[in-house]
Amino acid sequence: MSNNGRMLTGAEILASGDKLHLETVPTPEWGGPGTSTYIIRLSGLEASAAQKVAAAFVEENGMEGALMARWCILGCVDKAGKPIFKAEELEALIKTPMAALKRVTFAIMKLNGIMKEEEETEKKPVAA
Repeated sequence: MSNNGRMLTGAEILASGDKLHLETVPTPEWGGPGTSTYIIRLSGLEASAAQKVAAAFVEENGMEGALMARWCILGCVDKAGKPIFKAEELEALIKTPMAALKRVTFAIMKLNGIMKEEEETEKKPVAA
């Protein structure tokens, strides 16, 4: 990584990782016209955990919606960066409109470098 042409130290890279990076995703299905949800950049550890838990759930229950719901649980936050969904709400979240789950999941995956924009139309979310 470079910063204005100079190489960053490991300490500088690690210190920069705590910065809150939020984006908004339109979610009218969850709250009506004009409604948006904040999403956040996840750490590598969080993203890996999401993939593993979701993959196990999908394998056991055969539900793609569960994979998307798990990404939403980790990636949807309030303005302060605190999660808006709890892990125990997974089954309830799966029952929300698929259009919102899909849109938010793809946005979280793009924000976190797991999926490129052009892949959104070609692939569905992947589990590790």
